[in-house]
Amino acid sequence: PNHWRLYGRAMQEGLERRMELENELRRAVQQGALSLDYQPQYDLASGDMIGCEALLRWRHPELGFVSPADFIPVAEASGLIGEIGAWVLDEACRQWRAWADRGIAPPRMAVNVSQRQFSGCDIAERVERILTRYRIDAGTLELELTESCMMEAHGNVLEALASLRRRGVRVAMDDFGTGYSSLAALTQLPIDTLKIDRSFVTGLQTDSPNEKVVSAILTLARGLRLEIVAEGVETADELAFLREHACDIVQGYLFSKPLPVRAMTALLGSEYGRRSAA
Repeated sequence: PNHWRLYGRAMQEGLERRMELENELRRAVQQGALSLDYQPQYDLASGDMIGCEALLRWRHPELGFVSPADFIPVAEASGLIGEIGAWVLDEACRQWRAWADRGIAPPRMAVNVSQRQFSGCDIAERVERILTRYRIDAGTLELELTESCMMEAHGNVLEALASLRRRGVRVAMDDFGTGYSSLAALTQLPIDTLKIDRSFVTGLQTDSPNEKVVSAILTLARGLRLEIVAEGVETADELAFLREHACDIVQGYLFSKPLPVRAMTALLGSEYGRRSAA
């Protein structure tokens, strides 16, 4: 009693779109229709490719390219994220082994994980099994969690991350700067790397609005002895600023967009061929 409930056509249409997307996503998971693209990461000092980030992709025959920003929240809300996340981790490591067998594997493979993947399973044991199955050194794998996930994570998640780090697996905080990390919490988190969100990198140059923010992040990371990765680097000005301020690693369209397996394999072949010839 004494309550109002408002209902409109837009609400119904939104719900129907979400249900349709969930049903199509379930079908994609069952049919193995998801794939991974790989975006190279480069050491800013040497210019060498030092790794790549595995990025989940969904190319629907009718809907076309479906953005992760649209389907990942659906996967999390529907409970599909656990199954999808497990596949992503396994597939990225399987692909790394395929490249290693050809002598062209990058030194590092970064994989995004959700804190929901830590629920109901021992992710440390799962990672250990995958590393063993594909004969991968623990230091090759880097797990990325967003800043918001890290700050909201329960103790068991942080314990699992700490256990993985003791094993040698690297841990990165993704999208840094978009959440609400306290400096006290940051010093206690089990992480090796901070990834500056692309929203801070875009348009970055001396005297730009983001200059002070990125400079502060870089200073903070060095003080905490954390590696720093800048995402979304697209212009020479952005690169020049990051180089001047001693950023460690960069990735973005200035170097390469995320590539399907075949294109990434060709790039790795040319990269390591160049190094061998040098």
